[in-house]
Amino acid sequence: MARRTVLNEIRSIENAVRAFLREAGAKLGTPSRATFAERVRQLVGTDARAMGLVEPLLRILATMLEQFARLTKQVLDLVRKEETCRHLMGVPGVGPITALAFRATIDRPDRFKRSRDVGAHLGLTPARYQSGETDIQGKISR
Repeated sequence: MARRTVLNEIRSIENAVRAFLREAGAKLGTPSRATFAERVRQLVGTDARAMGLVEPLLRILATMLEQFARLTKQVLDLVRKEETCRHLMGVPGVGPITALAFRATIDRPDRFKRSRDVGAHLGLTPARYQSGETDIQGKISR
């Protein structure tokens, strides 16, 4: 939760800087987070008024990025300690955040007889095709 909040605020500040640059007639493009501040400083150049408005935001952004890295490290440390999370991350597309969320939601997997029961526990229901003697349980419905 804290990590997501910091990430949302980082995006918000980056978008504010982009909007300011756009109003000043400069287009930022798509620099990486690591090169964002450097690219903004290049575009602003020697314009003292623009730099006075942008520089405090860039400093705040730098501090937020440091704290975001610290929170990310804490998440990774938690995942490394949990055997279940490490096992879940072996599935393609499942990263540390998803593994932790699943682990927190399904605290005791031994209470489910079948893996299908987990979806029902989370409020998901399988789509069914039934006709005559045919009964096919398919994908998860929306």
